[in-house]
Amino acid sequence: EFQNQLETSTAEMLSALETHLEAGKSEEALPLWDKIQGNISNTSGKIRAELHARSNPHKPKIEEFRDWKIFAATEKKKEMIAQMQNLIDSKMHASDRSKRITAMHKEWKAYGRSNQNEELWKEFKSLSDKAYEPCKEHFKQRKSLMAENLKQRRAICEKLEQDIDVLAQVPVNITDVNKLLKTVEDDWKKFAPVEQSKIKNLQKRYYELLNKLRKLRRTEMRDNAKAKQQCIDEANDLV
Repeated sequence: EFQNQLETSTAEMLSALETHLEAGKSEEALPLWDKIQGNISNTSGKIRAELHARSNPHKPKIEEFRDWKIFAATEKKKEMIAQMQNLIDSKMHASDRSKRITAMHKEWKAYGRSNQNEELWKEFKSLSDKAYEPCKEHFKQRKSLMAENLKQRRAICEKLEQDIDVLAQVPVNITDVNKLLKTVEDDWKKFAPVEQSKIKNLQKRYYELLNKLRKLRRTEMRDNAKAKQQCIDEANDLV
């Protein structure tokens, strides 16, 4: 039963392969050919012989496609080596340069094998390492900056906790609270970026403190409203 299923599916693939070959679609034909050969290797006897007989006439065309693909990949890789050389001499920002190098490596891999494959790769990798050198210093400085920003944000939270403790014990001045909120929010934005893996808990702490401060302000405004309403009531009594 398994052999029959393979025969049916492989026959369907061969029909599709013939269509791709006639249309000159090497990108579709080559992986399909590999699947067909994998299926045939799992068959035996008469079924295997029949599938071989049907697939073998396509082998020369497949080899032609493969040779052309290898030639095209070789030319593309030579172009990419030239592009990497130009990247070394460019004034591109380190962050953009790093992204470009990563993208070029993915593109290189997508081309698959080529003529002089190892030689071309060694040359490309050597130039790639040289192009990446300015990025190392950039990311080192960025890491140091993010560590300092994290330290400053922790200090903001500690200071804010102290300020809230003081405000909770004395009559709240709405103007002072507004100024404090603006200062804290401005400082928090100023000390960015911060490494995302380390900011989550601190971010939660920060927003909880902001909510406490805003709650103190809301409570004071509510109490002020009550006191003013009482003044109105007393004025009405005097009238």
